[in-house]
Amino acid sequence: MIHHLAPWVPPFIQSLKNHTSGPFLPFQISTLRTVHDENNSSSSDESDEEINSDSDSASDNASVNASVHSKVNKIKRKKPIIVRPSCRTVVFRDFLFNDKKSNILTYVTDLRSEKLQDIKDNGGVFEACFYFPDTMEQYRLSGSTQVVISLETLSTLSHAPAVINNLVVSPSICGGHTKSVLKKMESLLKQKESKKTGNNANATLQTNGVDVKSTASSAESHNDHSDTESLDEQIYEVTEDLEENKDIDIDTYAPPTEREWFLELQRHWMNLSKTSRSQYRKPEPGLRINDDLEKKLDKINRGVDGQTEEVGLPNFGIVCLIVDKVDYLNLKNNGNRGERWLYKKEIYQGENGECYEEMWDEEEVCP
Repeated sequence: MIHHLAPWVPPFIQSLKNHTSGPFLPFQISTLRTVHDENNSSSSDESDEEINSDSDSASDNASVNASVHSKVNKIKRKKPIIVRPSCRTVVFRDFLFNDKKSNILTYVTDLRSEKLQDIKDNGGVFEACFYFPDTMEQYRLSGSTQVVISLETLSTLSHAPAVINNLVVSPSICGGHTKSVLKKMESLLKQKESKKTGNNANATLQTNGVDVKSTASSAESHNDHSDTESLDEQIYEVTEDLEENKDIDIDTYAPPTEREWFLELQRHWMNLSKTSRSQYRKPEPGLRINDDLEKKLDKINRGVDGQTEEVGLPNFGIVCLIVDKVDYLNLKNNGNRGERWLYKKEIYQGENGECYEEMWDEEEVCP
């Protein structure tokens, strides 16, 4: 099957329910960053000077040799490239498409941050660590990373990785739960569009013959409601009594449409608080602070910068953690002796190399 709960997901969900340390669940994630090794650049320059000196004395009358030495010198002067771990703290948002059977965890990011370059340069490999202090449980997850980005942003962001291409099931076929999520999202977007003023320009995303309005204008009319009741809470009211999503095999599989990806991007965006959404219209992360930037940041923080919230939407993306290994440690279970389980995903491919089945191996090991 390609749409079923991985064995590590049920205990992870229970750990989420037991989490009482705060409204958010932060976790640590490490990716790989490609950098130039500044420490070796000076020694490289010194050796280059020696090569230049030798080449000048040995080939005074040999222009060909001088040309060769010149090319060698230019090559050696390049700073060596190394790969280093890059660790940060992020906030867990949800399972992709609010569907636990996707087995894909998400967090959100500013597309202008260094995270995107890390994902593109090194295949998006990651290792993440969740620790639940109340229950003394730890989950170490590893796998690959993909990013959900709007089509408009993808066309203008040169360093953006490809939109997620894992074997994800369309919400329209995997059960009543996610169908209702989509239906609720459509309703919320229509309410949002109907309250926009005539001065705001609407961008249209053409997906499979259906025009879906993008949110290129203000969401102020929705903010008051969002501050008191999140989108997830609204969805829960609609879906709490519905049956679990059905399992999907390769014969009934269909990938998400562009429209469904668009709605998922909107769901995460609308779930953010007003303060969180304002972060995405700030100047590019990492810019050196000067007087102009200081004034702009102050205006944004006070909400008097004259821009709508959704000016920051093109800078917003969903990072998807496609997990293939899990190391679960429980320090309090089994009479306080603890327990530890290892989970590993195995992918079976068809004749044409496409993924058609995912299976998980699980093994208990010494804590």
